[in-house]
Amino acid sequence: MVEGYLRMLALNPSVAPPQVAEETFGYADVLRGQSVQRALQASSARSAADKPELAKLVRAAQDGEKQIGAAVATLNNLLCTSP
Repeated sequence: MVEGYLRMLALNPSVAPPQVAEETFGYADVLRGQSVQRALQASSARSAADKPELAKLVRAAQDGEKQIGAAVATLNNLLCTSP
């Protein structure tokens, strides 16, 4: 959702708030921090699996979650584009 908002601001600068630079850099920092946090959590979950079979299942679940996230992002991007 935040990515869509940032894209909208980039494509329509006339609707951007006066402090757009500070606002968008702040959002970018939040997004980057969330991405790093998710990567660390995923790595920890795989490391905690004491059996190789369990580690494979954890990885498969994580891969599925990434695919769902990518599909949702694609849908959001399509919904943000003008007809």
